[in-house]
Amino acid sequence: MSSESISDSELIDQNEAETSNAAPQSLKEFLIHPLNYDLWICLLLVLITIPLTLFVPENAIESGNILLIVLGVVRLIIGTIFVVFLPGYALVISLWPTTKKEDLTRYGISFGLSIAIIPILGLILNFTPLGITLISILLTLTIFTLIILSIAFIRRYQAILIRKQ
Repeated sequence: MSSESISDSELIDQNEAETSNAAPQSLKEFLIHPLNYDLWICLLLVLITIPLTLFVPENAIESGNILLIVLGVVRLIIGTIFVVFLPGYALVISLWPTTKKEDLTRYGISFGLSIAIIPILGLILNFTPLGITLISILLTLTIFTLIILSIAFIRRYQAILIRKQ
């Protein structure tokens, strides 16, 4: 068999072997490892959502200013991802830290878990002195997602340590 006739599955197996050999040796290497790009993107989206929600007015799309219209559309898109996807995705990654599940399955479960988490957090907020306001919802979802993302980082690091043994 010549090197030109290598099948796609053999190339995938070689790539997996190369990435498993390049497993991070320290916590610093782990944090910048390509395995964690999805968690860093989630963290970035959470951090972008906060100023967009607080500083872009709710009626920005209806204003005549083109910059406010663009910021309003970006606020809607990132806000929807923040509410409907990120809490569930962080929870899925913390429950199943390895990448053995297919991505489409993870995304579907993430969507469903987010839809289940939001009413529970809203119910808890309803019985607090804060009530249900934009700020309290933003604060609660941010704290919840950041805690779960931290757990996901820890669980992935533990999974890599166990795999190396």
